[in-house]
Amino acid sequence: MTFPGCRLSKITNWQEILLCKKTKTRRNAAFGTGERTAALRPEHPRKNEEGDAEMDEIILNMNGISAIFCSNEGAVTGFLAATSDGADLAEGAKYGDLIVAGFDAGSAQKNAVRQGWFIGSVTQDPYQIGYKAVAMAVDAANGKTVSDVDTGAKWYDATNIDNADIALLVYD
Repeated sequence: MTFPGCRLSKITNWQEILLCKKTKTRRNAAFGTGERTAALRPEHPRKNEEGDAEMDEIILNMNGISAIFCSNEGAVTGFLAATSDGADLAEGAKYGDLIVAGFDAGSAQKNAVRQGWFIGSVTQDPYQIGYKAVAMAVDAANGKTVSDVDTGAKWYDATNIDNADIALLVYD
């Protein structure tokens, strides 16, 4: 996948970041020009607090960081912990200019979206995941060929998190 105006830069053996041209954002309409950094914050492969703390320290202390995508619930939880449970992401706070988006759901992530600390997140459709898995298992048991299938995902933010079609998908 490519992103216009961006290039990959490796900062550790297990993490790459996107360096992107400045663009206008909802938090700063006069963002200017030059290079900004957008980081993809995956869950640390060692899955321990030391690794997560190391990653968050690297990301949060980068010059010019402007956006972070937390790629799963573990990454969200670790990142929120590194930002005083998200309070450091509030307008006017230490990282208030940072744009953060997440993937999945969970109470901490939903709170971050509701508070405006995350611009939003992508949620999976757990019903479709289960339904299509069973349908594929039945097909396979009956000798039919099965392949990967899209189970769907939806964007949610503070304006739609409580809508009926989203609320069913953003579990705790």
